[in-house]
Amino acid sequence: MPPWRNITGASNLPSKAEKRAARKKAKELARQPNEARRIEEPSSLSRPKQVIEVSQKKEVRVGENPNQIGSMRMQWNSARSDRQGIWSWGIARDWGKQAWDSEIRPKLDHFATMTWNEIRGARVKSGPRGGKSRASHHEMQLDVICSEAQSRAAEIELIADILFRFRLGTAKRLWGYREREIFHLIWYDPTHQIYPVDPN
Repeated sequence: MPPWRNITGASNLPSKAEKRAARKKAKELARQPNEARRIEEPSSLSRPKQVIEVSQKKEVRVGENPNQIGSMRMQWNSARSDRQGIWSWGIARDWGKQAWDSEIRPKLDHFATMTWNEIRGARVKSGPRGGKSRASHHEMQLDVICSEAQSRAAEIELIADILFRFRLGTAKRLWGYREREIFHLIWYDPTHQIYPVDPN
């Protein structure tokens, strides 16, 4: 009896399928050292690959933490200011160099030494005898300011629904909006016309 036959007559030789699987496995084993060598010693002709790190911890920010922003120092930006044209009450929107140097810039620089919590905590006495106190600087909804200012906000495509108002004195106000810790100055209102009635 030939040596490759067993007692039952079945062949001891591997089948074609087993031979194919063995060849495939041998190729895979033979390929592995080459791939490892390519990773360790890249060819001078190959272009280096850019590595992008992906954080495993993903956070979805629904909104800003007001406590965190409140502890930040105020910063300001006047690049988005609306300084074209004249208000119907006769005041130019361009405040001019004198108002900027003597009134606006010094106040903004002073506010920039404070945190947003300190700014929002500033109070002023109201009434002729200094009765109740109210916030000096605070947010206001865009839809409560005068209709002309609302229309102007739409014209300049103002991106904020909530404005922030700084009180500079009895009548003078700075109007803008906050973007995190940055105050974007939009208007200087020296005669208190953008929000003529101030119940707060």
